[in-house]
Amino acid sequence: MSWRTTFVLAAALLVASVFTWFDLRSDVSRGAGTWFDGMRTPAPGENITRLLSFDPGKVTGIHLRRSDVDARLRRVDGQWQGVARPQAIDDFVHNLSELAEIMRLDIEPTQRREYGLDPPEGVIELDRDGEPPIILLLGNHNPPSTGAYAEVGPSGPVVLTGALALWELDKAVRAVQEAAQSPTASGSAESSAPS
Repeated sequence: MSWRTTFVLAAALLVASVFTWFDLRSDVSRGAGTWFDGMRTPAPGENITRLLSFDPGKVTGIHLRRSDVDARLRRVDGQWQGVARPQAIDDFVHNLSELAEIMRLDIEPTQRREYGLDPPEGVIELDRDGEPPIILLLGNHNPPSTGAYAEVGPSGPVVLTGALALWELDKAVRAVQEAAQSPTASGSAESSAPS
């Protein structure tokens, strides 16, 4: 290799290094992406579609149905009544608001049973002041158990959401069941859960 070729390659490397340094520096100062962002595909998680759209602070009541548990909870003066650990219900409502719609499924109404939605494995109804309730029907886990099938409203779209949805429902049901077994729970939940 001649000294001219070496010089040209070294100059090209220097120009590329300077360009990269300025690009990274401007990226940090802007707090935004680089000009390459327009050419790349967004990473999973960058474009999240929320499964439900609501303000957790405006939820005034919850109706939970799972297996043999059918419970109604009320928020009175900012505190959930009828549970031994009201913070567990606050966490439940917050985590519901964070659920993502992973994928919409194009299924016929007659296929709902195959996804565990006819009848549903669980039902969550959120009451809000001055707004219609939000009803979420939860079905089976998907085959790898990384997600759960869900339907927003009794005739809404069927989607795949995270398995967290069923896990959160089970945690809320356990909080209700603990209250049914504990005489120290604040208030009482209307429940048909066995004692």
